[in-house]
Amino acid sequence: MFYQPWNAQYKRMKPDWDRLANTIHPSVYIKDVDCSAEANLCLKDGVTTYPTIKYYLSGAEHRYEGGRSYSEMKSFVEFELAQKCTVSGLQMGCSEREKKYIKKMQELSIDDRTKEWKRLRKMAGDPMKPELQMWLQQRVLILEQMIPFQDQEL
Repeated sequence: MFYQPWNAQYKRMKPDWDRLANTIHPSVYIKDVDCSAEANLCLKDGVTTYPTIKYYLSGAEHRYEGGRSYSEMKSFVEFELAQKCTVSGLQMGCSEREKKYIKKMQELSIDDRTKEWKRLRKMAGDPMKPELQMWLQQRVLILEQMIPFQDQEL
């Protein structure tokens, strides 16, 4: 979400936005951009009204024009944005890219998968393009299905 801290609409929706960020599916990456501090980024992205919510699907940028309540945003995220790739069975809901990654990871030992999971988790806070952040999250979710729970500690 692109925002200005003084904006009344932003102030009203911020609690729901933060709640959404803390409860959504981990395949969805939420980021706040303070346009008073990141003016060049906001200008580059063509943001002129606040708050502006953008999302990315298959590398294409879209503006979210739906409701701003928690339930409306959560519904949109769950049905439109959350990735639902499962490793078991027929890999239902997985893109071709995810299927290739799963096959590659299945060839590795559990120790190597765990090392890769830890490496990706550490990268999660690094600045990167939204589509790369989404792909990173997708790989983390795949690996979390492929390594024992006790190994999922940083």
